[in-house]
Amino acid sequence: MIQDVDILIANAAAFLAEFEAEIGIRPVWICPFVVPDGRFSLFRLRTDTPYINFGFWDRVRSSEPDGYYNARVEALVARHGGKKSLYSRSTYDEATFWSAYDRDAYQSLKRECDPEGRFPGLYEKAVQQG
Repeated sequence: MIQDVDILIANAAAFLAEFEAEIGIRPVWICPFVVPDGRFSLFRLRTDTPYINFGFWDRVRSSEPDGYYNARVEALVARHGGKKSLYSRSTYDEATFWSAYDRDAYQSLKRECDPEGRFPGLYEKAVQQG
C-alpha cells in the first residue's frame, strides 16, 4: 500500500485513530499544510483551515483480496472529508471518482493537452490500469 491523503486538521486525530485500528501500518508520515488558493489542479480543498497530509507506505499482510486495504483507506478518507492522491492504486467506481475529482477541469485540460484522445483518461489511468 502506497498512499498520501489530505485530511482537515479538525478530523485528523479521528482519521488517524481509525486508520490505526483498521489498517495498522507504520510508519505514518504526518505533514501539516495550508492551501493558499483553495484548489489543486483537480480537486478543491478549503482555504479556511489547515490540513494534515498522511503518508504511509508498507505492505499489509492479510488474506483479504487485492485492493481491499486501498478501498478501506478510500472509505476512511471520504468519511473524514479528505482527498486521496492519485499516484497510487485506487478502487473507486467511476461515479464516486468523479464526485471527488473535478471532471470538468480535467476534461478541459484533456481537450487542450490531448485533443485527439491518444492517451487514456484520468479515471482509466488512476483506477482501471492501477
